[in-house]
Amino acid sequence: MKSDGIRELKELISDLMELALKANVADFFPFLRPFDPQGIRRRITVLLDRLHNLLDDIIGQRVRLRTSDQWDRCGDFLDVLLDHSEEHGPEELNYRSIKILFQDLFVAGTMTTTNIVEWAMAELLHNPPILTKAKQELSNKIPPPELIQEQDIPH
Repeated sequence: MKSDGIRELKELISDLMELALKANVADFFPFLRPFDPQGIRRRITVLLDRLHNLLDDIIGQRVRLRTSDQWDRCGDFLDVLLDHSEEHGPEELNYRSIKILFQDLFVAGTMTTTNIVEWAMAELLHNPPILTKAKQELSNKIPPPELIQEQDIPH
């Protein structure tokens, strides 16, 4: 990726985090949410669109490079994901999923532990089969009436 792209990515992530952490009046007064009085939701939407376009460019550039004669494998995380997508098909991992994963990684990488736990819980709630599997694994490890302690979790 060229240095301009890296600079733009850093600026986008920084701007997104600044807006995400800004106190939003609509969070305290939900009836104001549809009006977006501070314009935070609108500005975040614009920044996320720019981030998605940048990630589309990065992934598209790599896909084009991989099909060219001049391809020299990088072996980075994007290569691993694209290899997996090619091996297992787009049903398991498509370009949109790769883009969203990178968005989550970039944004989550700049957050505090509390934000990360909140983000992880939201991801689990949006993916009920994974949530069910996580609950089952915890139930198998720790009987339900007991409280989970950190030493109970092997990772």
